[in-house]
Amino acid sequence: MSSTRGFRSFCSSAFLLLLICNSALVVLGDLLHIAHAPNYVTFFERPTKSLSTSNIPKMISHSFGLSSSPMDWDGMLQGSLFKKPKANVMMTLLGYDGIEQSPVMPKAVVKYTVQNDVPFVDFNQVVDSLLKNSFDMDPLTVQLMSDTQTVDVRSDHDAFKNMLFTPSKLFDRLFETDSVMSQFDIGTVNVSHSSDATLLAELQMIMDIMKKLKDNPTYTRSKTPDFFSFSLTGLQRMAEQHGKDSPKLLSATNLLNQFVDKMTSDFRNLYDDGVIVEVLITQPIHGDVLHKTRSLMQVIEAKSNSTLNLVGSYSDNYSSIFNIILWGMIVLMVALFVISYGIWNMDPGRDSVIYRMTSQRLKKE
Repeated sequence: MSSTRGFRSFCSSAFLLLLICNSALVVLGDLLHIAHAPNYVTFFERPTKSLSTSNIPKMISHSFGLSSSPMDWDGMLQGSLFKKPKANVMMTLLGYDGIEQSPVMPKAVVKYTVQNDVPFVDFNQVVDSLLKNSFDMDPLTVQLMSDTQTVDVRSDHDAFKNMLFTPSKLFDRLFETDSVMSQFDIGTVNVSHSSDATLLAELQMIMDIMKKLKDNPTYTRSKTPDFFSFSLTGLQRMAEQHGKDSPKLLSATNLLNQFVDKMTSDFRNLYDDGVIVEVLITQPIHGDVLHKTRSLMQVIEAKSNSTLNLVGSYSDNYSSIFNIILWGMIVLMVALFVISYGIWNMDPGRDSVIYRMTSQRLKKE
């Protein structure tokens, strides 16, 4: 009897220990916050299909109305065929190991758990879609990227080509009156630490991009939609340098929340509320991962293979454009034939207004 009780108590203890271990191992998966969306774009709170990382670029293209291919996600509905968002802003925040809750909690329209099916989100797909549908107009595309030494902006637009932060430039910029350190409560975040400086440099670069947009309103009034992609790695580096339980990390998350709310408000004012703002929280990927990078405005040129004599690839809009041109030509040809037939068989003495007017004038004279 005592052995049975001892076995039961052992099983209960083991079960409780397993629950405790599982609760301790719970970490945050990839998460997408929709910080703002115009009223003609609807996001559903409970879609029937899950959103995967590979579908995020397609989701952005669909919000612009640039993609005709179906998307394996039913969480977004484009309400108007004639009214599209003027811009899309995607902030990608790289998390850290053992993260238990989202470091950024914006006043979001809705948030979605994202299935991480690819190592990274390739936003070049969005840029390629914009280029194919721009009709020889230059869409404004800006991408922020950083490494251990520099924070760089990639864009084909002249105003954003030479934006680069080196450690020396960063130190001078952060102590100016309109810097991120002057306008936000940075808490214990200290520019003397390399990881802290990386996060501050990334936020400062975004502020400078928005300042250029505010100073030059014509940049945001193009006929093509604009796309902004900001990839931030500073929070992950701070967690690696100071530890995930460090007070500095709490100050960094407070700073990010302030910044995201201000950034969302500024972009809404810049585009008259016609902008979608998203914040993507991703998990760090360990191991050797190939990250494709290129200039945002670089057009992918298909390599011709003369030996196989292959036909070049067509755009997704090829069929619709072909039908518009074909039936438009048929309608014009039929209209031309009917008009020509009517004029050819017209009786000048009876039907022509010109001859009637001429004959009346001759009689009067």
